[in-house]
Amino acid sequence: MPKDLMFLLVNTITIMDLFKGDSRFYIYLFGFVLFIVTASVMLRFVDVLVYAVFLYYITKPIKNRLDNRIKSTDLAITVSLIVLVLPVISIALYSLSVASHELNQLLSANAFILNEHINNEVRELEEIYLNLEDLDLLVFMGEGGMAVYDNLILPLFQIADILFKLFLTFTLTFYFLKHGHGIKNFLTETLNPWGDETFTRFIESVDSSLQKIFFGNILTIMVTSLIGVIAFHLLNTIANPGLQIPYPLLLGILCGLGTLVPAVGIKIIWVPLFAYLGAEAYLNDILFHEWPYLLVFLFTVNVFVDFTPDLLLRPLVSGKDMHKGSLMLAYIFGPAVFGFTGLFLGPIVLILIINFAKIIVPEIKNG
Repeated sequence: MPKDLMFLLVNTITIMDLFKGDSRFYIYLFGFVLFIVTASVMLRFVDVLVYAVFLYYITKPIKNRLDNRIKSTDLAITVSLIVLVLPVISIALYSLSVASHELNQLLSANAFILNEHINNEVRELEEIYLNLEDLDLLVFMGEGGMAVYDNLILPLFQIADILFKLFLTFTLTFYFLKHGHGIKNFLTETLNPWGDETFTRFIESVDSSLQKIFFGNILTIMVTSLIGVIAFHLLNTIANPGLQIPYPLLLGILCGLGTLVPAVGIKIIWVPLFAYLGAEAYLNDILFHEWPYLLVFLFTVNVFVDFTPDLLLRPLVSGKDMHKGSLMLAYIFGPAVFGFTGLFLGPIVLILIINFAKIIVPEIKNG
């Protein structure tokens, strides 16, 4: 028998004897395989998991209030999600109606140019088709098929993927809301590596911090949107007809959503709006007479829409243990590294790091 084969056989028998002597190896191996499989699935749907966690924390206070009024837990969770989703759907429909109205006005104003352009394109296609040979026609049809796939079928697949992920997100959120306490108990009792209160304090601190940040963000969006809508409507009551703020409701809501933009905030909305009003005043030759209104606009938006909500609600969002600068960096680097998902994943990672350093590291130092 060759020496290499003999060596392999002896080592194989030795390893098998080792497995027989310690059955825990199989348990650890099986657990490791389960961990790898679970991690691979979670990595493919990490965005769904992050969105579900975000929805869980912003829906949880609503669900807790409804628990005292609705006996059925499933019904309370369903109503909570509907209360959360209906404003989002309403805003989306309103935005689409505004966009549709503006698009119709644009097309109506340029209908002659658009029709002439379409007619020219159709004539060019007819000339190409009439001059095609049989072989060229097959190539043309093949390219047309690829164009149909890229412009029609592929977007349908993308829409289906979005709908599927939305379904998964709300399903996960539903079960997080229903079994949140059970999941927390499982983490603190079954997966507790120290067997004491250290890991429990870590989980509870992370849970409290995530609740504060995510619900605080939604509260900031709602308050800023409300103040923005009121401020823009009031400004329109004193504005010159040529300096009316277009779609004050939509712009107020966008100001609220702008609070999620790192570093810039709602300035991404009101600065272009101020530039637009200034340009309108200049082009209509009323800048000399209307500059006081522009100053009033600048003061109102800066103080009441931008500064005041940030001053009053920022402590609710960051908390006393969370540095404002670190949270801002999480909102900057999160989207830069993870894309749109990073807007929510960045703060989660930051909270895990801070609580690990605050609770776990001292225990490790103390042995």
